[in-house]
Amino acid sequence: DASIQAGSLSIAMGDGANTLDVTRDLTVTAAASVTAGSGVDSVTFNGTHQVGSLSLALGAGNNVLSVNNSLGVTNAFDVTTGEGDDRITFDASIQAGSLSIAMGEGVNTLNVTQDLTVDGLAEVTAGSGVDTVTFNGTHQAGSLSLSLGAGNNALSVKDSLTVTNAFDVETTGGDDRFTLDASVKAGSLSIAMGDGANTLDVTQDLTVGGLAEVTAGSGVDTVTFNGTHQAGALSLALGAGNNALSVSDTLTVTNAFDVETTGGDDRITLDASVKAGSLSLAMGEGANTLSVTEDLTVTAAASVTAGSGVDTVTFNGTHQAGSLSLSLGAGNNVLSVNNSLGVTDAFDVTTEEGDDRITFDASIQAGSLSIAMGEGANTLSETKNLTVDGLAE
Repeated sequence: DASIQAGSLSIAMGDGANTLDVTRDLTVTAAASVTAGSGVDSVTFNGTHQVGSLSLALGAGNNVLSVNNSLGVTNAFDVTTGEGDDRITFDASIQAGSLSIAMGEGVNTLNVTQDLTVDGLAEVTAGSGVDTVTFNGTHQAGSLSLSLGAGNNALSVKDSLTVTNAFDVETTGGDDRFTLDASVKAGSLSIAMGDGANTLDVTQDLTVGGLAEVTAGSGVDTVTFNGTHQAGALSLALGAGNNALSVSDTLTVTNAFDVETTGGDDRITLDASVKAGSLSLAMGEGANTLSVTEDLTVTAAASVTAGSGVDTVTFNGTHQAGSLSLSLGAGNNVLSVNNSLGVTDAFDVTTEEGDDRITFDASIQAGSLSIAMGEGANTLSETKNLTVDGLAE
């Protein structure tokens, strides 16, 4: 309980239920380190702390680490825990050259409740178990990597997050829940979810300078984007399962916007003003549904493909594309185009075997038009103006 200044600091605690309380200001010019053996260790920092580097290595056990007030680390800030249900709380304004938090297997909790600034790489890793990671405040990092192991993990980011370079999130098997309820800016974004019933909610503005990609393994995955979103390119690859994708408000993709799902009854809703350089929606086998309910503008090629199954594709709004290809597999498919559609070059529709129903209740202009329906009791209805510059067949 003293103001301490030192050239370096090393605290080594052996096995046992150890407690370290730093209740006043601590200043260490070079390296500060705390190590502890197996046991329930409790380490608390209160005050204004400044160190050259900081290493906290807590062994196996249900450890508790708490940092309050403020902490400045010129170089590396590293935290390691062994197996156990660890709880780490950063209720402090923290600045560090780099940050590494490695939590072992167990039900781990990381709460960052105030501003965090990391000049270089900030990374969090956790072993198998139900891990909960929460960021509240204004956070900045050169790059950010969150790797959570198998288990029903929960990640929540609130307020604001700025990552200069790559922002990567990875989980393995489990029913994972990600919530980005923050204004997020990143150089690139990769969210890789393993097998399980995963949920991703992006509820505020997302801006990615380069590629933003979301992948998920087999399971019922739900991905929702609400807000004003911008990306250099966007790739959403959802695995087998009855997946649901919803995009609301606005989405702008400078280059390619690609969505892919495999087997399952997938539901894709674009209830947003969407602008993209190109668009590819590839739905696998199953009773798939695609609803485009607001304006869609694609500079180059837009394509929708679906495997066998009863597929329903609906376009409502004012739509513009360089070219448009709709290829629906075997099944009693339904295609409806309403309001208006302008296609600069080719507009091609293909269906395979089944009783298909195609309705054009829209003012349509196209460079060329090709509709190829397979065997079955097919119906084609065109109820408004159709203008084709070249061949219509």
